This record gives sequence, C-alpha cells and structure tokens, in this order.
Amino acid sequence: NSTCETIDLADDGITCIGSWTCDIDYAINNGATCELITPDPGNATCDILADYGDCIGVWTCNIDFSLDNGTCKSIVYIPTNSTCETTDLADDGTTCIGAWTCDTNYAINNGATCEPITPNPGNATCDILADDGNCIGVWTCNTGYILNNSACDKVECPLTTGVDSWSDINTIGDPGDCFGADPICQNGYEVNNNDCDKKICPYTDNVIDWQDIGTIGDPGDCYGIDPSCETGYRVYNNMCKAGTDCAANMFNIIKKDDNYNTELNCWGNYDCIDGLVFHNGECVSDGGSVIAIKPPPDKERR
Repeated sequence: NSTCETIDLADDGITCIGSWTCDIDYAINNGATCELITPDPGNATCDILADYGDCIGVWTCNIDFSLDNGTCKSIVYIPTNSTCETTDLADDGTTCIGAWTCDTNYAINNGATCEPITPNPGNATCDILADDGNCIGVWTCNTGYILNNSACDKVECPLTTGVDSWSDINTIGDPGDCFGADPICQNGYEVNNNDCDKKICPYTDNVIDWQDIGTIGDPGDCYGIDPSCETGYRVYNNMCKAGTDCAANMFNIIKKDDNYNTELNCWGNYDCIDGLVFHNGECVSDGGSVIAIKPPPDKERR
C-alpha cells in the first residue's frame, strides 16, 4: 500500500533504494507501515491515529451522537409516550436522530412532551391546551350544563310555581345557569317575564274583593272565590246579587229559606199560606183574586 519514488529505484526498476510514500487513502504508521485511513464521520473520536494524525482505527461517535450511514448524527431524545419516525432511526435501529410523533391519545405540549389527551365531554371549556389544540388539562362544563357520565348535559330549569313546561329549552333562563324560557303556564296562571303568576279572577258586577284567592274560581282559569260584595249585595254562586228581600212587599207568606230566588231575582224562597198560590209575585186565591189580608206575624214575614 505504498509506492517508491521513481528516482529511488535500483537499476532493476523494481527495488526501492530510497524514499516511498503511502498510497491514496493510506497513512504511514510508526514510519513503517501504510494503514487504511478510516473516514471521519464527524462528531467522533478515533482510537488509533497514524503518524500524521489520520485515523487508522475505529471512530466512536461522541456523547449525544449516533452513527447513521457513516455519519455521527445528533441524538434526539424523544419524550415518553412518543415514537420516532422509522426513517429517522440511527444504524442501531433504536436511537432517534430525527422526527418523532406522540402516540395515539397523546398530544405534544410546548414541543417537548407528550401529554395524555383529556376526552371532550362536549359543551365544555378546557383549562390547558396542547400545541395542536387538544385538551391535556381539565374540562369544565359551560354555563347551563352539568357533567353526567363523562358528558356535559343540558340543565333544564326547574319548573317554578305555576309553570307547566318551557316552550324554549335552548335559551339560558332564570336563574341563569339552566336552560328554559318562555314558560307555558298551568291553568289559573299567566306569563309574567319568565315566570307564571297566579291569575286573579276579574271582579264581576258588585264584587269588591275575593276572600279566597288560593282556589280556582269562575270562569275556571283564574283564582278567586268567596267575593266581598258592595253594600246592599249578597253572595250567590260566587257572584254578588242585589240584597232585596223577596218578601219585602208580600203578605200571606211563609219563609222556606234565605237562598237567592232566581225566578224573582231577590233573596228568600216562600210559600203562600194555606189556600193561596203565587201569581205574579203575589199570593192570590185559586180563582185569581188578590187577597188583601193584614201582614202576617213577624215570624212569618221578612
């Protein structure tokens, strides 16, 4: 692996009698032999050097470098829960010297670590996002939703007094952390903002107040019974009727009760004394003649 200088050849043209040099890709070692030069892979250390510093031994990649196709390349220390691209593995088949990706269900964070992805329960907000936008922190259900079996379900507003149902459960209602607006009221209630208030029966003729507004009254879709009547009127069938006594100008009668007389539109039901009958609001004989008799005793007249 060496060549004698031409001027240093003996007469036979073969025998060297002078100086010689090592051939290309060989280096002189200890002034006596020509050893094959080992190519430098870069970022490595040789164990045997020739007389002029060429490596004729074995190169070993320096710390944090690994041999790949004759070159010492920088080792990439991949994080836990990640995998190096197959094309970016060193000659040893395990050391990563290039790109890597996080394993399934993991996401890269700050370009350095692979963190477990937190499943999205829907309708929620995450406190820590990975580089690619996946959640690696904690999900908190949005306003109006509550966590139920790993999902954020819509919270429907409770049905308050008088509310039968909500016609709109896609809108945040009162108290503001639940869904439910535009109430459908129960019988006897009416909408007031987002509530159902008790509907008070309107005052009918001669009614000044309702003594009981906790009970459904007439017409049956409002509250109010037992009216308080104006002066001169009395209660009849949840109404106020004129307080005239049917017997005020009648004689020869016997009281049956104090109920409202729907036929005469006055108070009190009466019978005529024996032998007389009612006719046009008076007690008359069977023949139809009006009997003018003195007023009956007080106990029989009202």
